[in-house]
Amino acid sequence: MKDHDAINLAKGLTTIILSNTEAPAAVDHWIAQNAALEELEREYAWMRSFFVEIAQFNLNTSNFGLRLRVFGGAVLSMVDLITDVYMTVKFFNTEGRSSSYFSTSGNVLVQRY
Repeated sequence: MKDHDAINLAKGLTTIILSNTEAPAAVDHWIAQNAALEELEREYAWMRSFFVEIAQFNLNTSNFGLRLRVFGGAVLSMVDLITDVYMTVKFFNTEGRSSSYFSTSGNVLVQRY
């Protein structure tokens, strides 16, 4: 393995840590993606715990992944609200207020938000 290969593997772990909240899960995912790491793990039993500690340190010291997940959740919540309102208005324009389906979905929307 050359130096640039090792650097690419390390960058892969950093990327995976961003999407995980637990270091062992991130390391499991990273090792499963790279056959060379599986071979390395078979040869050196201490390797997994070493990388879990590194991943845990990165999770503890970096807020970027946390911010990314919180921002993503907020965006999804807002998109959900917009689609709910859009569908309720569309249903109102098609079926009219006299429909029992509209009053039920409108009540659910008001209670939900």
